[in-house]
Amino acid sequence: MSSSSSLIKFENLQELKRLCHWGPIIALTVIAICSAMAILDSVLWYWPLDTTGGSINFIMLINWTVLILYNYFNAMFVGPGFIPLEWKPVILCIPCVFTTKQYKHYKKETIE
Repeated sequence: MSSSSSLIKFENLQELKRLCHWGPIIALTVIAICSAMAILDSVLWYWPLDTTGGSINFIMLINWTVLILYNYFNAMFVGPGFIPLEWKPVILCIPCVFTTKQYKHYKKETIE
């Protein structure tokens, strides 16, 4: 898998129409207001230029905002992805404490 597959690419401007619906507008507004208030509170209470802790706190808040927006747009334009064909979930067998594909190693009496 190449690293360029994780970038959002717009083939045409029709894909940007997805942002012009009330759902994405409300979601982006909530993200913007919450991020702005968190950053404003961080600046008011723990000034980032005075201490190292304040700088780290401010950088982490900015980082969270960027990651939230990145994942939101990635989910909106790229999609959730896929699972391989013939995929089966892995089951953790609690009594045996190992991972198995199925409960065939147990008899029916012992499961209950």
